[in-house]
Amino acid sequence: MLSPSAYDELEQKSVSELPNRVLMMVQSVAFGTLGYPTRVRSESELWKYLDVMHESRFEHDLEHLLGGLTDREFELFKRVASFVLRFSEENFQRTLTTRSSLLRALNVYRHLTDLFGDHPARIFEIGPGSGYLGCLLLDNQWAYGATDVTQAFYLLQNHLWHGLSEGKVKELAENNDWDGSLLPGGAVHIPWWEFYRLLDRVVPKVDVVTCNHALAEMHPDSLVFTLRAAREMLRGEGLKAFVFEGWGCEQWVQRSLITKQFYRAGFRLVHNDDHITVFVPEENAFSRPAARLPSRFWWPRGKAEVLAAVRRIVGIQQGWIRFWPPRFASKRNQISRQILAGNQCRETERRVGIGTIEKFFSELLDDRDDEMSPDEKFLHLIGQYERSSR
Repeated sequence: MLSPSAYDELEQKSVSELPNRVLMMVQSVAFGTLGYPTRVRSESELWKYLDVMHESRFEHDLEHLLGGLTDREFELFKRVASFVLRFSEENFQRTLTTRSSLLRALNVYRHLTDLFGDHPARIFEIGPGSGYLGCLLLDNQWAYGATDVTQAFYLLQNHLWHGLSEGKVKELAENNDWDGSLLPGGAVHIPWWEFYRLLDRVVPKVDVVTCNHALAEMHPDSLVFTLRAAREMLRGEGLKAFVFEGWGCEQWVQRSLITKQFYRAGFRLVHNDDHITVFVPEENAFSRPAARLPSRFWWPRGKAEVLAAVRRIVGIQQGWIRFWPPRFASKRNQISRQILAGNQCRETERRVGIGTIEKFFSELLDDRDDEMSPDEKFLHLIGQYERSSR
């Protein structure tokens, strides 16, 4: 597995060979502005990243985002949470697991299964964070690849996926000899400096690119580069899509401007709701019908666009682009139809609720009352826990 010193040495070698604009591009705007720690000096520090970025959202997300878990989802959730506990005990001698981050990853996994069913596809993730979407996919024998710009998260991903897949991780930080293939049940891990070079070397052909809670937090150049790389990865026949939940903190870039960049990169929006967003390459057969990108001569169609136009006219916010994209779903589009069918199917299934899940964690942690992560306990101490969970 990759150590912090090995990562730092390989990164520094690449830094000396790359221009300043590239080095600027790979900085996280959100982390840099807020001062969030992104580097560690030893593996013993990686426990800090086991369940972060979604602190205090668990109860709210379970009820409002997922509406409870199906029996099948709960079994998957338990397997990964139990693995993380063992991982934490063996590597950090700490009784820690994951709740909130894993639950958000499960929402993405749910919609991927809506699109591909029991036929695992090739998924490439940009900015996996704590790495739990990768864990869910590897546990179910999907083919998976990922890249990240932050040292600490990258190292945690490397260690987690090695443990879950029993070593089936091709680590390009150490060996960039790769033919671009993704194999079921294995992961290909690409550091930022090798991801930047993909367009000049070998671009993997995948079925889905995903980037969750990060698009609005990237450097603008990084967003453009990411969409260009994704466009190349998604070339080919069959269902190809950029699927994600959560745009990221929009303090720096609004989702409307991100959508505009998607359209400039040759994507079209085919589904958007409170749970998931899907863009498809414009030449792909699954891209029609798609939402219209407003133009100078745009005229609103449908309730969502009319409401957006009214808000603009009365001056609640300036500029049509701020109100885009609205909710969009069309039963004439196969991707949107499959997502709607998945939602309808889950409505008829028995749901596992908060009581059963809390009992599972209580038993998993031997009644140690440690369900909240260390960061959640701090937020609770300073009175931010309740506000963050709304």
